[in-house]
Amino acid sequence: MSQFNNLIVAGGFSLLAVAGPTSAQPAEDEHLKVFFHHYLEAQHRQQPLEATSLGDHRFDSQLDDISPAARAGWQASTRLALQQLPQQVDYRRLSRDGQVDFEILQHHFREELWLADHTHPFAEDPRVYGGYLNDSVYLLVAQSTLAKETNIANAIARMAQMPRIIAEAEKSLTHPPKRRRHQLLRKRPLQLHRRNATAGGIESRRGAGGGRVEGLSEISRRPAPGPG
Repeated sequence: MSQFNNLIVAGGFSLLAVAGPTSAQPAEDEHLKVFFHHYLEAQHRQQPLEATSLGDHRFDSQLDDISPAARAGWQASTRLALQQLPQQVDYRRLSRDGQVDFEILQHHFREELWLADHTHPFAEDPRVYGGYLNDSVYLLVAQSTLAKETNIANAIARMAQMPRIIAEAEKSLTHPPKRRRHQLLRKRPLQLHRRNATAGGIESRRGAGGGRVEGLSEISRRPAPGPG
């Protein structure tokens, strides 16, 4: 689950939880909250870095298992949640606010599955691994409100697991991005200009008043001035 989407979904349900049950809120809304929290609990155990980013610091000393088998497990959990959502929560008995939350969560599950089926960030995007190597420590030392000693201990514990992340990157990052041709073409004129300037390839130019200005090659051939 992407951090941005997870923040939106978790934030919305957190507000719903803070509001608490009211006389105008059907019991089915409570079932939806329970379902979501069970899902989020399981996900945080599977993906500790995601938990840290959402303020759950129970798993701050751990790093995700990002092996292909583990990632397949993430997808299976999401697929199961999508299947169980309408089975455990009756959409028709929800308040209108609850129905909106239901639809957001259902759409989120479908989006995550679509992305898993049609994109391959662990095979194509090196930045994914950079997030595990950088954000896993940065979030602890820069954003966590736990005691400094605790954050440092958790950061050290995570750093000890980083070789596992690097090893997985070496195995899974099979199609990293290559330089595109148009990027090289954009750079080439500038490189040629610099090369010509250095080699004296600019023979002459015109001054502002139309007069001839010596080029670099001519200046380099000029005899050195004599004494006096």
